Amino acid sequence: MRATSAALVLGGLPAVLALAVPPAHKSVIVVTDNDYNTDPHTWLAIKDDRLPYSSARKICAEYDEDVATLPTSSLQSAALIALQKAGIEEAWISVPYKSCTAFNTKGKKGAVSTQPCSKNLPVLCNNNAFPTTRENLANGVEPSVKVTPPAGPILGGRDNYAFRFTGIPYASPPIGSRRFALPVLPPKFKTPFPALKYAPQCPAPYYSTPNVDPTHWDEDCLYINIHTPRVGTDSKLLPVLFWIHGGALVGGGIADLSDNLGNFVSRNQVVLVAVQYRLGMFGWLGDNKSVPQNLGLHDMVLALKWINQNIPYFSGDTSRVTIAGQSAGAYAVRALINTPSAKNLFHKAVVHSDIQFQYWSSGLASNITAKAMEGLGCDEVECLRGKSVQDILAAGAAGVGAFPLQTWGIVMPTLDGKLVDRQFYDSVKSGKFNKVPFINTNMNDDSGFAPLLTSPVTVEAAESFLTLVTGSADLAKMVTSVPYYKFNTSAEADNSLAFHRAFTNLMFACPARYLTKLMNKQGVPARVAEWRWGGPGPAKTQLCNYKDYWCHNDDLPILWGNNTLGGTTPSAIDRRVQRVVGDLWTAFGGSSPSELKKDKIAGIKWPVSDVEGSSGLVINKDMEEEVGDFADERCDEFDRAGAYSFLRGYATA
Repeated sequence: MRATSAALVLGGLPAVLALAVPPAHKSVIVVTDNDYNTDPHTWLAIKDDRLPYSSARKICAEYDEDVATLPTSSLQSAALIALQKAGIEEAWISVPYKSCTAFNTKGKKGAVSTQPCSKNLPVLCNNNAFPTTRENLANGVEPSVKVTPPAGPILGGRDNYAFRFTGIPYASPPIGSRRFALPVLPPKFKTPFPALKYAPQCPAPYYSTPNVDPTHWDEDCLYINIHTPRVGTDSKLLPVLFWIHGGALVGGGIADLSDNLGNFVSRNQVVLVAVQYRLGMFGWLGDNKSVPQNLGLHDMVLALKWINQNIPYFSGDTSRVTIAGQSAGAYAVRALINTPSAKNLFHKAVVHSDIQFQYWSSGLASNITAKAMEGLGCDEVECLRGKSVQDILAAGAAGVGAFPLQTWGIVMPTLDGKLVDRQFYDSVKSGKFNKVPFINTNMNDDSGFAPLLTSPVTVEAAESFLTLVTGSADLAKMVTSVPYYKFNTSAEADNSLAFHRAFTNLMFACPARYLTKLMNKQGVPARVAEWRWGGPGPAKTQLCNYKDYWCHNDDLPILWGNNTLGGTTPSAIDRRVQRVVGDLWTAFGGSSPSELKKDKIAGIKWPVSDVEGSSGLVINKDMEEEVGDFADERCDEFDRAGAYSFLRGYATA
């Protein structure tokens, strides 16, 4: 595969200038026996265009490949199974010094045979595409596949694992008169759109995306990336995972995601869609008068509508869309579950590390917005549209900072009375929410990534901090008195680990368990899990470096099947956990609701969270199920005290 010239850039994205347009076939599949091994077999199958042998070389040449050369004897079992799963029963191949040869995948070994040259068969081509890296996505890659959905023709790239379409606009640019306006679908593409490189991330007020130059921000940022192992409307449709990135709704982007997403989609046979949405003041403030609230959530709803209209052309199944997200992406997922207008746009939901703060009231969002507008010298939206991005980011951050006890620097969705009209707990308690099968997971040290208190942590310091967060000194004392956490009242004692365990459970694990049990009471098959394994990142080594404890974000390298974990090669145990998690998430996304009421997913025992008990799954090297006492010691006293924000109304009111 040849790299597209970096000079072909228009508005941050490659322009269609003298680029060869690849053919469009009914079904094109990257077939690989990828099991997160380092050197899998990989082929390009032109499955549903059945052609005589004389056309095999020509059709492969359209993709800059030769007809696949297979061994004259049987294939390794994993490679054979990959071809069988792709629906390849027989296909033209190349055998030295022979013509009109085909490979038949039937049986345990498969076989090469000579066939009539006029026989119409699928074609198996080599796949010599290079692995995808951040560098070639930043500079652009040559188009190798074209799809033509209702949105218009789109060009994509191919690597050694899958196809990827990066930087597809799902909305008209939110610039000029569209700044601080509701998103709208873009015009249909009249010429092939080059989805060949990362789009700019949305302007972020607090911090930049790792490994992405902060100058690569642009208000024109409402884009999606699509990763798929196959394309074409005649292909077998695959489950869709709609991923919402984290970053406290004030940072992050889809260039955050690992370069190895092709690894995830090829092994698990799923279509992955990653969405960008407006951040900070651009997406989450507003007064519901001149500036609508929840613009970032409106962006996500529109992206889901785009997916429902177009994803079948990327081999995605519109009846099996799972929304998922981590951290801020997790509470965005929870907001979508609570958004009536998003009903039927998705069918399952997964959250990773969902901090259980309440939504902002419309009044709080309006007050923050008023403070920001005051700093800008504006009293109407037209004035805001004339200000620079940098000035708006600074004013938005100052507005949030003016209400520290209500926000904690974390931007939240708002009770705007339009998209979201009640708190999530109230919706679940009343049964008025989008009832979809649900998985709620957290890390066993989810709070450890943030330096909340300086070590050594005394009991008094822990209680002072907890009082600030909860607004209750009595509740703070109750937390430090729970025997499970083993706080030491000695003046010389360092309670850092006890504090992180307690705070993680108070803000993540225990409210997740509480809400999941309540969802099951409403007839939703909902499950909880705790990660006690992960891929170490910077936070693991610098902050939450306790043995056997894993940080916020440490689940993502395992989920995505990364080929490196914290700069090191994954161990055999890491690979096993990656495979099992991939199996679980994919089986969840592909299963029917009735199947998900059973006590196993992908062969792993994982019952729904019992209304009375508290079954759950521990994600570690043993994938243990804990039945009956999952988090009981940690959570029961919190439950009895009504310690959670949605029960007490503290913060973001």
